Amino acid sequence: MESQSDFLISSPDKIFSKLSVLLKNKNLLTARNSENSASFVTTVLEVDKNAKTFICDGCDEELTEQMLISRKIYFRTEYMGALVTFDTPHVTKTKHQ
Repeated sequence: MESQSDFLISSPDKIFSKLSVLLKNKNLLTARNSENSASFVTTVLEVDKNAKTFICDGCDEELTEQMLISRKIYFRTEYMGALVTFDTPHVTKTKHQ
């Protein structure tokens, strides 16, 4: 039987490819912080492979501030029946055009 680690990807090219699929398909993701499990539903708005960033839509100001100071943000969605999870140790507030 295959273990979960058999499905993990760590290559930046593959990660940005998967983020681009989520963007193209407008998948809804749940974003949750590591401190108090506050969460919100979001979508990927932009993927920038060169800057190694992706932009997702935000939430209300109070929750945004909690996310900004969180040690880690966890993202979760499903794509074609497969569970997709990833995390990031750092988020930055920005304005998207």
